[in-house]
Amino acid sequence: MPPARPLRREDKMDKFKLLFYGTVLLLVSTVWGSARTSKSVEVRVKEASFKNGNLRIGWSIHNRSSRRVFLYSPFLYGPAAESHIEKTSDTLIVRTSPSSKSSVGVNAYPPATFVELQPGQQLEGIFVDRGMNHFDRVRRIIYCVAFNYDVEAVKTELRKVIKEGLTHPANPIVDWQRISSSLPFRTSHSN
Repeated sequence: MPPARPLRREDKMDKFKLLFYGTVLLLVSTVWGSARTSKSVEVRVKEASFKNGNLRIGWSIHNRSSRRVFLYSPFLYGPAAESHIEKTSDTLIVRTSPSSKSSVGVNAYPPATFVELQPGQQLEGIFVDRGMNHFDRVRRIIYCVAFNYDVEAVKTELRKVIKEGLTHPANPIVDWQRISSSLPFRTSHSN
């Protein structure tokens, strides 16, 4: 066996860079991953597929908290309130609530409804969104759900906004919501 050669300065720098960037990557992925999921409401995707331009997601939502939660439900079963492909990947983010306020009003928007989940309770369903044929490069899905522990204040605000008719009726939901997201789930494509 040949004798070990001493590390050159370049080798030491390469090891340092590897250790440094590996640590940064680990920290970023930990923070990014924890920001995407809620410990109190667990969202899981059981199946995800594109067929003839239709997206189908089988999901489950589990209340793991010790308190009841309320899910914003008009878009739980589709279509998406919002969807976009992450800039750096082939992952489609499917949201069942808007991510930001809208500065314009609308003529028609689904009324806000909520599903109550008691501690330990689970809800399962199928989300379907037709007309998703422009997402050919998508390989993974993240399904995002809006929830909170109380609905009375947001219901009061929704009644006020609807009565005045000056702002978008989903804006109070944006202020109210907490988001729980599934982990990325591999999707299939077929015609």
